[in-house]
Amino acid sequence: MREFEYYKVKNLKEAINLSKKFGKNKRFLAGGTDLIVRLKDNLIKEENIIDIKNIEELKGIKEVEDEIHIGALVTFSEIIESDILKKYSPLIVEASKKVGSPQIRNKGTIGGNICNASPAGDSIPPLFCEDAKFFLESTNGSRIVNIEDFFKGPGKTILKEDEILTKIIVKKWKKNESGFFNKLGQRNALTIAIASS
Repeated sequence: MREFEYYKVKNLKEAINLSKKFGKNKRFLAGGTDLIVRLKDNLIKEENIIDIKNIEELKGIKEVEDEIHIGALVTFSEIIESDILKKYSPLIVEASKKVGSPQIRNKGTIGGNICNASPAGDSIPPLFCEDAKFFLESTNGSRIVNIEDFFKGPGKTILKEDEILTKIIVKKWKKNESGFFNKLGQRNALTIAIASS
């Protein structure tokens, strides 16, 4: 594993300032389920790791009028256990149950899954169905981006060098709405999706 500088931040402002300072030469550490593996395999070229997992502003699931706001650091286990999401956004709950092993679900975050922009990201298809919006913050302020405008291709997003995804916004389901999530892989469990719907 190659050497890198590690920074543990306490709040969002600190993370954004470091993000601006390092530009493209940084990676954020949240759950670490993907980043740690890639670091061990020497697949990360960035020299600065910013640990954001203790930032309280990026946690929690909240009802805000007819929307649900999901913090970028919310884990898949927290999504599965959320009474708010079970009631108002069950498709995201079902997709989260298909993510990796229990250990991965306990550590992996929805924000990390989104920002990796992997075609096999389990949270992404249901978020498209939900017409999700992403709340991004930077040194220049904040902006809300529709999910269809966020991804530029496999592993690529529109995030600017100093931007951080802070929360995911979805509309509450109405009583007559329903959905179904399924994932096709090479095994029944612990598989990377070939296709999800």
